[in-house]
Amino acid sequence: MTVDIFEYMPLIIGMEIGSLIALIYIIRRKKSGEPEHDERTEKVTGKAARSTIIVLMLVFLTILGGELLSLIKLEAIEMLAIIFPILLISMVGFVSYYNSKEL
Repeated sequence: MTVDIFEYMPLIIGMEIGSLIALIYIIRRKKSGEPEHDERTEKVTGKAARSTIIVLMLVFLTILGGELLSLIKLEAIEMLAIIFPILLISMVGFVSYYNSKEL
Protein backbone atom coordinates (compact mmCIF):
# COMPACT_ATOMS: atom_id res chain seq x y z
CA MET A 1 0.00 0.00 0.00
CA THR A 2 1.45 3.34 -0.99
CA VAL A 3 0.51 6.70 0.43
CA ASP A 4 0.32 9.68 -1.88
CA ILE A 5 1.55 12.66 0.16
CA PHE A 6 -0.11 15.09 -2.26
CA GLU A 7 -3.48 13.70 -1.23
CA TYR A 8 -2.88 15.03 2.28
CA MET A 9 -1.45 18.42 1.25
CA PRO A 10 -4.60 20.44 2.07
CA LEU A 11 -4.65 18.96 5.58
CA ILE A 12 -0.93 19.56 6.08
CA ILE A 13 -1.21 23.17 4.88
CA GLY A 14 -4.26 23.77 7.11
CA MET A 15 -2.51 22.34 10.15
CA GLU A 16 0.64 24.39 9.44
CA ILE A 17 -1.37 27.62 9.15
CA GLY A 18 -3.19 26.78 12.38
CA SER A 19 0.08 25.98 14.17
CA LEU A 20 1.62 29.24 12.99
CA ILE A 21 -1.36 31.23 14.27
CA ALA A 22 -1.22 29.43 17.63
CA LEU A 23 2.52 30.05 17.92
CA ILE A 24 2.14 33.77 17.17
CA TYR A 25 -0.63 33.99 19.78
CA ILE A 26 1.48 32.21 22.42
CA ILE A 27 4.49 34.46 21.77
CA ARG A 28 2.36 37.63 21.94
CA ARG A 29 0.73 36.40 25.14
CA LYS A 30 4.10 35.73 26.82
CA LYS A 31 5.46 39.16 25.82
CA SER A 32 2.40 41.02 27.11
CA GLY A 33 3.14 40.06 30.72
CA GLU A 34 -0.53 39.48 31.54
CA PRO A 35 -1.34 36.74 34.03
CA GLU A 36 -2.21 33.46 32.35
CA HIS A 37 -4.92 32.35 34.77
CA ASP A 38 -7.13 34.76 36.60
CA GLU A 39 -10.87 35.40 36.72
CA ARG A 40 -10.90 37.82 33.80
CA THR A 41 -8.91 35.56 31.46
CA GLU A 42 -11.19 32.65 32.33
CA LYS A 43 -14.25 34.75 31.53
CA VAL A 44 -12.74 36.06 28.28
CA THR A 45 -11.67 32.57 27.20
CA GLY A 46 -15.11 31.17 27.96
CA LYS A 47 -16.88 33.83 25.91
CA ALA A 48 -14.40 33.36 23.07
CA ALA A 49 -14.91 29.58 23.12
CA ARG A 50 -18.69 29.97 22.95
CA SER A 51 -18.38 32.36 20.01
CA THR A 52 -15.93 30.03 18.27
CA ILE A 53 -18.37 27.14 18.58
CA ILE A 54 -21.04 29.27 16.90
CA VAL A 55 -18.64 30.14 14.07
CA LEU A 56 -17.72 26.46 13.60
CA MET A 57 -21.37 25.44 13.52
CA LEU A 58 -21.99 28.05 10.81
CA VAL A 59 -19.02 26.70 8.82
CA PHE A 60 -20.33 23.14 9.18
CA LEU A 61 -23.80 24.30 8.12
CA THR A 62 -22.36 26.06 5.06
CA ILE A 63 -20.34 23.01 4.05
CA LEU A 64 -23.30 20.69 4.62
CA GLY A 65 -25.65 22.97 2.69
CA GLY A 66 -23.19 23.17 -0.20
CA GLU A 67 -22.86 19.41 -0.16
CA LEU A 68 -26.61 18.78 -0.11
CA LEU A 69 -27.22 21.27 -2.92
CA SER A 70 -24.30 19.78 -4.89
CA LEU A 71 -22.55 23.16 -5.01
CA ILE A 72 -19.33 21.84 -3.52
CA LYS A 73 -17.77 18.43 -3.14
CA LEU A 74 -15.22 18.16 -0.33
CA GLU A 75 -13.33 15.19 0.96
CA ALA A 76 -12.82 14.81 4.71
CA ILE A 77 -9.20 15.95 4.46
CA GLU A 78 -10.17 19.12 2.60
CA MET A 79 -12.86 19.85 5.15
CA LEU A 80 -10.37 19.50 8.01
CA ALA A 81 -7.96 21.77 6.14
CA ILE A 82 -10.68 24.44 6.10
CA ILE A 83 -11.79 23.94 9.70
CA PHE A 84 -8.38 24.00 11.47
CA PRO A 85 -7.42 27.55 10.45
CA ILE A 86 -10.98 28.82 10.97
CA LEU A 87 -10.99 27.34 14.48
CA LEU A 88 -7.73 28.96 15.48
CA ILE A 89 -8.33 32.29 13.73
CA SER A 90 -11.77 32.66 15.31
CA MET A 91 -10.54 31.69 18.79
CA VAL A 92 -7.56 34.07 18.67
CA GLY A 93 -9.73 36.78 17.14
CA PHE A 94 -12.46 36.47 19.75
CA VAL A 95 -9.97 36.36 22.62
CA SER A 96 -8.31 39.52 21.30
CA TYR A 97 -11.68 41.19 20.80
CA TYR A 98 -12.99 40.35 24.26
CA ASN A 99 -9.66 41.34 25.85
CA SER A 100 -9.97 44.80 24.33
CA LYS A 101 -13.51 45.25 25.70
CA GLU A 102 -14.57 45.86 29.27
CA LEU A 103 -16.56 42.84 30.46
